[in-house]
Amino acid sequence: MAAVEVMLANLVHRFDWEMPAGKEARDIDMSEEFGLVVHRKEKLLLVPKLLHV
Repeated sequence: MAAVEVMLANLVHRFDWEMPAGKEARDIDMSEEFGLVVHRKEKLLLVPKLLHV
């Protein structure tokens, strides 16, 4: 579990995340689907942009 947390922290820290071309933040569908666990109906698609640190 710690390895997953470190990997996720590196992705968030090292990249600037943007919407794909032609999409806006208001286009994100936040509706949920219920079952054993709750998850989004639609996947969140973002484009990573490498930060120059």
